[in-house]
Amino acid sequence: MICNIQPAKPDIWEYNEELAEEEIKQVNWAAEGSDVTVYRTVYNRDGQVIIDEDILSDYVPWQNIYQYGSGVEPPSPPPPEPPASEGETTTNP
Repeated sequence: MICNIQPAKPDIWEYNEELAEEEIKQVNWAAEGSDVTVYRTVYNRDGQVIIDEDILSDYVPWQNIYQYGSGVEPPSPPPPEPPASEGETTTNP
């Protein structure tokens, strides 16, 4: 079961003096965050249950990370999202 899906974080741009002029290199890729539950039952040869468990994983959202050399003007950060209106809920805690 997958729940509490969170959008990826905004991109990060980092200056890297080792890159060539006007070079851009992506070094990390964005991913949504979520809570994942896997249900597992393990049986022995005789068909008896020896393990019956829930495995919980919490994945944090991540962002794209770009590095750039001289001569590159990184994009401006996006404006912050407006707060939710009264009675409206968001998916992020």
